[in-house]
Amino acid sequence: MRPQWFTPDALPFDHMWADDHVWLPRFLAGERISEYFLFRGHDVILEHRPLTAAELAIVTKPVAKPSLPPTTGLVPVAAPTAS
Repeated sequence: MRPQWFTPDALPFDHMWADDHVWLPRFLAGERISEYFLFRGHDVILEHRPLTAAELAIVTKPVAKPSLPPTTGLVPVAAPTAS
């Protein structure tokens, strides 16, 4: 699929995931979205509801960040060894 730009009022929802029409306009309007969707396959929504406080606490629990070296923009490359 080739990426394309659309104005918010012209989004092609008929070519997007089934839940996009529910949350995307609200998200683009600046609303914070915390929803639960249960699908059958890729295109049938069986259940849709806001997340409960308990579910939201689990989803938003901070995750420890992996310990990575600072980025320099350089890519490490192994130097050839002398034969």
